[in-house]
Amino acid sequence: MAQILATGQITFIDYNDALSLTGFINSTHPKTQVYSKDGGGTYSANWVSSNNLLTPNLFKQAAGAAGIDLVSPTGGNGVGITNAKWTLKLFTDSPVVIAAGGSHASFGSVSSSAPYTLTLNKNCMSEAKPSLECTFSCTYTDPSTALSIDFRTSVSFSLMKSGGKAVFVQVYEDHGMYVIRNGAVASSSLLLKFAVYRNGVKDTAVTGSAQWKYRDPGGSWVNDGSAVSLSGSNPETAATKTIGATTVDAITGSRTYRIEFTDNDSEADVTGTVYATDVTILDLTDPYQLEYTVDGGTIFKNGEGTKTIHFRLFQNGVEVDLVSGAYKLYRLTLHDQNGNLTYFKSAFDLSTSITGAVATGATSLVVASAGTGAKAIKAGDRLVIQPGVSGKEEIVQVAASYVSGTTIPLAAGMQYAHSASVPIKSANKKCGLTDTAKVVTITGDDIFNLGSVDVEVIG
Repeated sequence: MAQILATGQITFIDYNDALSLTGFINSTHPKTQVYSKDGGGTYSANWVSSNNLLTPNLFKQAAGAAGIDLVSPTGGNGVGITNAKWTLKLFTDSPVVIAAGGSHASFGSVSSSAPYTLTLNKNCMSEAKPSLECTFSCTYTDPSTALSIDFRTSVSFSLMKSGGKAVFVQVYEDHGMYVIRNGAVASSSLLLKFAVYRNGVKDTAVTGSAQWKYRDPGGSWVNDGSAVSLSGSNPETAATKTIGATTVDAITGSRTYRIEFTDNDSEADVTGTVYATDVTILDLTDPYQLEYTVDGGTIFKNGEGTKTIHFRLFQNGVEVDLVSGAYKLYRLTLHDQNGNLTYFKSAFDLSTSITGAVATGATSLVVASAGTGAKAIKAGDRLVIQPGVSGKEEIVQVAASYVSGTTIPLAAGMQYAHSASVPIKSANKKCGLTDTAKVVTITGDDIFNLGSVDVEVIG
């Protein structure tokens, strides 16, 4: 799905992407706890005698600056952080929420202030419940924009049995790449694999099924493809998860993947036991920055003259979007001297007409042509319906749901009725995509006394 990467104004002030947050959780013990049936049952590490301390790390990324840990006492010290809490899910049990300063008899406690460390002081996992997922979440308010950003990150623990037929599932990225930088990784895709160990020995001929999942923005686990059936198979080759370049580019902040292995092997202690292990991919993408030059400056005299605007896009100080004919989309919107939305009158990227009459309150319209290339109608575009029989001119916005075609859904209902064949034109100017240059031309006819041009970069 296309998203706005950067915006700007021809007041020559760059307008970067909104703040992005990334983070992870440190634990004082390994993510696998070993349980031995010998001697009446013992745990290693023993979280009762040596508590497992989970400490969240939360960073905001800024171009040209190191990440700032917002919850570390030596960093942000929790300033701007609210609603800090931990959510614990023991195997298939219902989630348990522990707020900052709270505790739970079956798990442990959370410190009342930053860094909101979770102290696990119980050996809560068991043979019947061999996995524990711990999720830290909070809300951060950006002081520069006053916008509130919800954040969450998680870590999972599993129980491995020694004695009997202990099973341990390991998940990993084949090239050791767990960080995305600026929408890409060193190879064209990520390869997630998992291995099954029995009594400490890798089992390359397992029977059961494997289901890959990822956590959606709402915190729910979503199946990523169909389950893979394993019959005497090596899971490292039979159940590889390929995350292609398109998905890599779409990951923002982080994404957690999970493998759920259902063990139906003849060596399984209990047939049908499910083992789940997670891996998190972090996105450390830098914000985009938009720059431009205007041939001849930004002043018109007596409404005469032409100005050509050239756009350049940077990321982490490096110019990007340089492939002619395969650019991102650059969309310009014009406001008048009073800040009211208007349109470029000297020339239109698209000029077409309404097919059929449109009633007041209508939430869609049909046009004779939707245009091509960068000039085609896109979601979020503004369209000018010029005066017809009603004598009313109206600017409407294309709904975010629009993809293509001549039936155009609108973001809001029509204010006026319009008759068939009334001219409709683009209020925006656009360039990029298949164009050979990222250039837009405006004239003095477009500006009355003073005009402000907003720019969005969409990709």
